Amino acid sequence: MIVVHTDKNFGTISLQTEHQRVALQLARKFGAHTVQELKPRGFMEYTCGHLSDGWPKIEAACPLDSKTGLPQDFRNMDFLLVSRAWSSTVETLTNHHPFCGLLASLFFCRFSEHSSKNWQSDPVRAFIDAELTRQRELNKELNKAASTAQYTDPKLLGTCTQQLEFIQTFALVLIDGKSQARNFSVPGLGGEHTDISLQKVAESAYSLSPSPFFGNKIEVCIRRFSFPRLTNETDLNYKNILPELDQHIETVQILTWISNE
Repeated sequence: MIVVHTDKNFGTISLQTEHQRVALQLARKFGAHTVQELKPRGFMEYTCGHLSDGWPKIEAACPLDSKTGLPQDFRNMDFLLVSRAWSSTVETLTNHHPFCGLLASLFFCRFSEHSSKNWQSDPVRAFIDAELTRQRELNKELNKAASTAQYTDPKLLGTCTQQLEFIQTFALVLIDGKSQARNFSVPGLGGEHTDISLQKVAESAYSLSPSPFFGNKIEVCIRRFSFPRLTNETDLNYKNILPELDQHIETVQILTWISNE
């Protein structure tokens, strides 16, 4: 679960599967003359659109946060649960294509190292070690054929992982809706990096300078649920609850900011 907002009686949440839907919307519109294109685009888009495939079973039994009465945000969950979802996702993507599984594994290792201070180091280290072993196996599998050996190129993997990280992080920022300003870096043309500045300019609008997306304006849709704060519940199956909750679908505009100087 992604906990977006809390108030006295209710909270606003999004599912991890919504995260991948938003990421896929962004991936399909990614590509401008200031950044490197997604390549191979088909595998990149598929990975973005399936990077939460391991979450539904975990979220169905997500524990409640005793302090808020809401489902635990994934960034505050026990890392063993998080890593179980990630491992399942990597397996699913590997079944589609080893390159997709390799990208997911590289991304989750980077995320687990840098993104949460709530996770204990020993489970994180164990997860990373297991994924490093998997990455070596996937590299061997890809190198067996000339048609797939190209996907083990370190430069390609580095570029794709950074692009995936930007798309996934940006999708989470949009779902959270809390950031008023944020800076990103994505692979640019010629091997350098392009720095991107994000500004929130209205309730459902952001500006990017420069924009890595096609056109001067794109729109993405985000679904959120209004969740009642529960104080005396300990065991919930969210599959039975979510269909009864109020839903809100927000259309977010992402604009290209152009300096007047």
